[in-house]
Amino acid sequence: MSYFDFFLCVNDNMTTFIIILVITILIYFSIFRKSVASVIDPLFLVITSSCFGTAVVFFLYSMDRIEKIYYYNYLLTQSAFYLGFFFCRRTKPYQLRLDNSDKAKEVIHDKNMSLLFYTTSLLNITAQLITYATIGIPLFLESRLEIYFIGGGFGLITRIMQICFPVSLYCTMYFLIIRINGHLNEKLLARFYLVLLIVFGLLSGGRSFMLAIVYGFYFFLFLNREECKKAAVSFYNKHSARLVTIIITLIFISIGIKNNFNIVGTMGTIVERVISYGDVYFLAYPNAVIEQIKRTDTINFVFGDLLRTLRIVPPEFVQQPIGFEIYNLANNTAGVLNGPNPRHNVLGYINWGFSGSIVFSFICGVALSLVRNLFFNSENRTHMIKIIIILLYATVLSIETDPPFIIFSLTNILLMGTAMVIFQFILQYRKPLVV
Repeated sequence: MSYFDFFLCVNDNMTTFIIILVITILIYFSIFRKSVASVIDPLFLVITSSCFGTAVVFFLYSMDRIEKIYYYNYLLTQSAFYLGFFFCRRTKPYQLRLDNSDKAKEVIHDKNMSLLFYTTSLLNITAQLITYATIGIPLFLESRLEIYFIGGGFGLITRIMQICFPVSLYCTMYFLIIRINGHLNEKLLARFYLVLLIVFGLLSGGRSFMLAIVYGFYFFLFLNREECKKAAVSFYNKHSARLVTIIITLIFISIGIKNNFNIVGTMGTIVERVISYGDVYFLAYPNAVIEQIKRTDTINFVFGDLLRTLRIVPPEFVQQPIGFEIYNLANNTAGVLNGPNPRHNVLGYINWGFSGSIVFSFICGVALSLVRNLFFNSENRTHMIKIIIILLYATVLSIETDPPFIIFSLTNILLMGTAMVIFQFILQYRKPLVV
């Protein structure tokens, strides 16, 4: 089923879709209301997107547009995913309360944080400028995905940005909201760099760029909840919902601008965005498109990106983006570099069949739960360990919507993270030259 056919079906049965969506939201709320710390908890967006995707599957089944085998497989894999999530859950985030008293600890400045800040911020700025000089500003490109497919070693630039952005953002938060003993020149630079990150986000063309900064604030606050200034903790406790409201409003304004503030067009785009969370389902399930996708073996799936990056195997060895293949098959197109995220249900069915997909989904749920537990119980670790945990947690949060991206990101953390640690070690412990 193409995008046009599905949107036409929804338009003709809008009442049915809205009823299904409302019922699905109520079900998800009753199940997960105690699993989220606040509305700026990244898991909130994960659950929301999952809810919208589930509504799409329910709608397809109610319209008799998919075969029962795919509907039952979805129910079983989705249940297995959340069974794995709750099976290993130990921390109860809703019980965590951040104290906004004046008793926040004052810490002695860690000079390693200055070195890390300068290193990652300069690398991120350099990588961004190289991107603009090489392919142009992403905001004005026909497709922002072009930055991932121009070749010529440019993949290294994207990997640098994906690591340096969250690390430099953590360092920025360190200088801005930690009670640090002593005068620091980095505070002024951190303010300037935060503004620069916002500018980079605007030029990226992504409507959700502010979420990355908000999530960075959330990650830092929970991992340093005893050292953060009263103002930062108070802002989180009092204004989290307002902050999300502002972000959503900005997204709506952005959509309105693209539709010349036409109410019908704007509302249609918003509905389209909600529905798109389940686009892989209406593209892959109807007409058994999912059966036409080439599967890969487990070794290839887990280690393929690492082996390709190290040039041990050719690019053809690695499973190509199946979202692109699904899109082209469903829409009768060829060579389009666009497509849905291959959610765990669809990816598991393609690579490991009906039964294997259930096991795969359970493993994904367990992985998310374990890493989430690790995050909420790491406030007493060093800053370097906290940064690694943030990178890991931010990566695993995408495990329901895009498992291949997890493999890519873990490879990125392994390679770029190791290189950064070595580089920082050399800078920190190098001996002065004797003339």
